[in-house]
Amino acid sequence: MKILIVDDDKLITSAMSTILKTDLSIKEIYTANSFIESIEKYKNFNPDIVLMDIRMGEKSGLDALEEIKKIDKNAKIIILTTFSDDNYIKKSIDLGSCGYLIKSDFENIIPAIHSVYRGQLVYDKDVFQRIPKLSEDKNNFLKSLTKLEVDICNLISEGKSNREIANILAFSEGTIRNYVSKILAKLDISDRTKLAIYLITGKKE
Repeated sequence: MKILIVDDDKLITSAMSTILKTDLSIKEIYTANSFIESIEKYKNFNPDIVLMDIRMGEKSGLDALEEIKKIDKNAKIIILTTFSDDNYIKKSIDLGSCGYLIKSDFENIIPAIHSVYRGQLVYDKDVFQRIPKLSEDKNNFLKSLTKLEVDICNLISEGKSNREIANILAFSEGTIRNYVSKILAKLDISDRTKLAIYLITGKKE
């Protein structure tokens, strides 16, 4: 994988690079410290994943997210910030981010990168709980679920696989697979990635 780290603090990009180098599947790491540099580096290196800070001076990471999405609608961008602000979260989702993580949870960054690389969405647990309620249909659906089904939905939204969910909830992988199938059937949604999008945005895609 090729990773682009965008943060206006060079100490952060250096520390993050050091963390990512521990994963042998990450072959190339690039850094950028401004909006303009992030756009140039994306065009030049076409990274598989972008880790994007939000506050970066006059032009924010959300501005960079929007601009990169104009260049490449399939760009996989994870917001990596210290701010779990509802407005930032909502805007990043609306702009098409693949995740929203808090910097202090550094141990989850590499697993999140792999999840997004596989096509999943990843959200910090606290961030997921703070996502504004965007859809009455979504809210009614969640009310129809058991506590266990809600727990499974939350873990799916964090990018966890069936095996990881089974380990966390102390069930067999087959049992979790059956629960996921039931949840998908209730919503008439074809796969878990679309389920994660629905749980986060309230929109079926």
